[in-house]
Amino acid sequence: MTPLEKLASLPEAGRFLRDGITLDQLLQQARSQTDVEAARQVREARERLLGEVAAETRTVYSDVWSLARSCAE
Repeated sequence: MTPLEKLASLPEAGRFLRDGITLDQLLQQARSQTDVEAARQVREARERLLGEVAAETRTVYSDVWSLARSCAE
């Protein structure tokens, strides 16, 4: 059972969703993509996010050792 299937099986599942999002919208989106396409989108989003974090971290810590020292303090 996927997380979406579990959510859909709950009574009053809509109350667990953000305002403006419906269970029908989520189910329609899930049917519109294959598992491979959805996984690719998640991977691309994760790479963008981690790239942004790395760019911000580089401006504060010039190398991995200065980052490690600051975490140890």
